Amino acid sequence: MTALLYGSSREDGNTYKIAQEYKKHHVVDVFSLGTYHITEYDYLHRNEQDDFLKLIDVLMQYDTWILASPIYWYSMSAKMKIFLDRTSDLITIRKELGRKLENKNMAALSCGDGPKVWESFFPPFKLTAQYFKMNYFGDFHAFANEKEIILPALSFLKER
Repeated sequence: MTALLYGSSREDGNTYKIAQEYKKHHVVDVFSLGTYHITEYDYLHRNEQDDFLKLIDVLMQYDTWILASPIYWYSMSAKMKIFLDRTSDLITIRKELGRKLENKNMAALSCGDGPKVWESFFPPFKLTAQYFKMNYFGDFHAFANEKEIILPALSFLKER
């Protein structure tokens, strides 16, 4: 089973449109980080009652995670950055969950209004997957504008 998790400042923006277009062609459940209350990482773990761990419990049911983010100032969105930062909880207070990520699959999907993507965008995703011993299947760039939605070929991810 595949989960496509996207983080954008616009719930119905281009990243949402790309997620919905992807869903038309693949078996995938789509999750928006914007529908969860997830606060930034806290070394004192005073945020355990927000939605991060609840979301992780749901995502653990999936073998493949596609993390999708628009490109904001050459990088991922703040929502996606907070989500990735919070995976630190999975190596501190919830180590048993962090260990369950091993051998799960991950890919990253950037979204822009054109074909350009910067080399600096994908390393945080790849290195996070590597740290948790997840199988990183690649980085992909999609773009949408008023006229078209261009999706990369992610067909190799289906049914993982």
